[in-house]
This record gives sequence, C-alpha cells and structure tokens, in this order.
Amino acid sequence: MKYLNLLIVTFLAVLPGRTPIRAQQGATLDRPRPTMELPGGALYGSYSDDGSAIVFESRPDGDAEIYRMNADGTALRRLTFAPGRDTTPVFSPGGQQIAFASQRTSDGGEPADGEIYVMDHDGANVRQLTDNDAEDGRPAWSPDGASIAFHSDRDGDREIFVMGADGSRPVQLTHNERHDDWATWSTDGAWILYEAQDADEAWAVRAVRPDGTGDRLFASMWAAAPSMSPDGSMLAYQVVDDEVVQLWVYELASGVSRQLTREHSFNGLPSWTIDSSEILFTGRRDGALGLFLIDPRGGPPIALTAAF
Repeated sequence: MKYLNLLIVTFLAVLPGRTPIRAQQGATLDRPRPTMELPGGALYGSYSDDGSAIVFESRPDGDAEIYRMNADGTALRRLTFAPGRDTTPVFSPGGQQIAFASQRTSDGGEPADGEIYVMDHDGANVRQLTDNDAEDGRPAWSPDGASIAFHSDRDGDREIFVMGADGSRPVQLTHNERHDDWATWSTDGAWILYEAQDADEAWAVRAVRPDGTGDRLFASMWAAAPSMSPDGSMLAYQVVDDEVVQLWVYELASGVSRQLTREHSFNGLPSWTIDSSEILFTGRRDGALGLFLIDPRGGPPIALTAAF
C-alpha cells in the first residue's frame, strides 16, 4: 500500500486542481425511503446532477433495458424498448441526456456487437453515436458535457476512446496490448482514469489526457471499475478475490484505502451521489442484483432496490 500511496501522490503533483463541478455545488439529495422492488433486479446505477433521479439497467424478461426512477423510489419508468441489450446508462452533466451502450437491432435480427447511443432524459430522441463492427461500450461524459469517453475493441482488444457528445471526432487514447476499460474523468476534465490489464493479467488504474498524451500509471494494485468522486477527493473501485468482488475507496489526500463491503458476494460497479457523500453500487444478495448506497467512510450499505 505504501507503493500505491507514492504513485498517487506523485500523480497528484501533475494533476490539475480538483475542485467540484460548478453544477454540483450545493446539490441536495432526496434519499430513497422505501426499497423499490424490481422483477429484473438493478445494476449500473447513475444519479442525475441534481440528485433527484437515478437511471439504471434492469432485466425483467432477460433482456437488459434502461429504467429511470426518482431518488425516493417513486415514478419508475422504462426508457428503452428496442430488441437487444441496452446497458450502462449514465446521465449527462445537467441531466438532460442519457448515454448508454446497446446491442439493439432495427429488424430484430442478430444483436449488434455494441454501439454508443444517447437519448433524452425521458427516453425520447434516441441517437446512435458510433457505427462500426467493433464492440463499443461503457460511455462516460466529460464534466462539461462536450465529450464522451468509452471503450472499443476496434484494434483487436479493448482500448479507451473519446469523441464529441454528438459522436464526432472519435480518437483512440490508449494503445496497450491488453484490456483497457471503465473510463472515469477527473473533475476538471483534464484526465481520464481507466482500468488496465497488463501482459501478466494484473490490473491497475492508469490515467491519460483527453488528447491521448501523458498516459501513465495511477495506482498499481488489483483495482477495477474506478470511479472518481464529484469533488475529486476519492476514488471508488472494486477488487476481485477468489471470485468475490468487494468495494473499496481511496482518499487521495490522506492516502487511506478502505474496504467498504464485506458481503461474500458481488459488490461493485461504483458511481457517486452528486455531493460525494455516498457511493451507489451494484450488489448481489440472494442471487439477485440490486442497487445499494454506502458511506465512503464506512458503515452498512442501504438497499435501494430488491429483486423478486
């Protein structure tokens, strides 16, 4: 862990200021009260900028679709209906759009490998941003909403790409021999952090600038699915140990790394509440996937959804 601390402290010396995004300052959260019961479970949750809504993936009939609900568990609404899996939704800054990955087809035939789409916050006006024979997935908005980072296997293995929010000017940022995935932006948009797998199949978190320069090691540890807090002070991530996935958080200023979950199951795919006070994650309980909130300082997780 001392080596990890040294790497991150060294990286912070060149990381620009980590101030909260303007639109997120002063946001308040309407905490969910009842646990929402969903027949298809829930995963890949993402809060809107003002904390009033959550968008997520559910699989009620075995086919992944995107749903939205108020943060208090009310007003559940299905947003996608096309044949093929719709996954990994994330709100844009301002909350007016949702980016997602999809294997949808227009004719109900063989599913596509995966493309990036954007729709309005209510599911209307769906637009396809990428169109190729590769698998594109896991979109991540830049803090200013002008760009979207994503992974693609266009060169034979997964690499990190970035494009305009309208799908224009796609640029490959990483050129590694193995798997790169799970892009997350620094709060000022100057860096994109991502999970990387080396030739020995070891995992680490790396960072690259949006123009593809400065690619460097951020943390040398078994860390996957990194997610930077909106205030830039913490990094949530998941660690796999003997097929058990646990949620961890790293405090950049103090160098403290802390395991948050203990359930002998899946606890991962983290994102953040807009005030950085809680982590939204996917957990498996009794064989079903659901959304949970947990305090990054520790404590028991709170179930937001339950499958039946």
